[in-house]
Amino acid sequence: MLFCAIWFKYQTIQSMKQKAQMDQRIKAELLYDEDDPLDLVLDETILAILNVHKYMGYPLDLDNICAILLYCARSCNVQFSFDQVKFRHYKWMWMDNLLRKAISHLSLRERREESDIVLYSGLKEVRLDIIDKKIKAGYFISHVSTSDDLQVAEFFRGGKGCILKFHPSMRRATNIESCDISWISPFKNEREILFARSFVNVNAKEQIPESAYAWNARVESENEITQMILLTWTIFDDFVKQTLQISAIWDHSIDLNLIFFGLYHIQGGIDDIVGLLSDFEQWKEQDDNENKYSKVKHRFEQKSML
Repeated sequence: MLFCAIWFKYQTIQSMKQKAQMDQRIKAELLYDEDDPLDLVLDETILAILNVHKYMGYPLDLDNICAILLYCARSCNVQFSFDQVKFRHYKWMWMDNLLRKAISHLSLRERREESDIVLYSGLKEVRLDIIDKKIKAGYFISHVSTSDDLQVAEFFRGGKGCILKFHPSMRRATNIESCDISWISPFKNEREILFARSFVNVNAKEQIPESAYAWNARVESENEITQMILLTWTIFDDFVKQTLQISAIWDHSIDLNLIFFGLYHIQGGIDDIVGLLSDFEQWKEQDDNENKYSKVKHRFEQKSML
């Protein structure tokens, strides 16, 4: 018992020393001055970032910007990500919260519903070893960096591991938050899209089905070196067949997003949605409604560019 107590105390002291060393390293990287903690040291890189942020309309607070910079440009990212996958979220409570809020704010300002790009994320020494090679209703336990460049994912995968292949539905997912942080990342070649750790607001007035936050996964291909795992939004999987069937009925003349919107929000069958689309087409022809809508859309787009 005495040996165990001494060993535990030794491990605690070592952990505290490591934490202190990491804190000092981060402060040095940020040019943090304890005598003037509110002083913000700006170099040309930071100034360029703030100029882009100004053009975007200042959607983030400075602490949100710092959280993104710490995640994508500082050495603490390694330990932060490691603790997240080990469910030690409490160790990085503030950074985790600020980073999630930053992603949430930026995701609301992107036209994610129009995204059609495939994204990739490399995981070193990771392999999905289950019998049916599928995961139903998965969630992110950590923030996930992705790129549209497969070679970037292969670099992070290293000699052996897996690559997560994000179907475009993952970016379009309403409740799986993600944003483009290439404008703030020093590694422009990675064209980084950051996905937030899954978060369900249990206190929300209107409860959203948990499936809206989830994704499905299946092994698309594999060899001795790499396992390619395809991720798709669960809602996409639920409605894709019906959406394509309805689109075929209309000779593919209707926007797929409109069909999906009807299926997802109205919760009707194929006949119900076909009837709704017929009513919508008739409405567009009445009182020049389509042209009126185009004018309103144009004014909105012009205003958003200011």
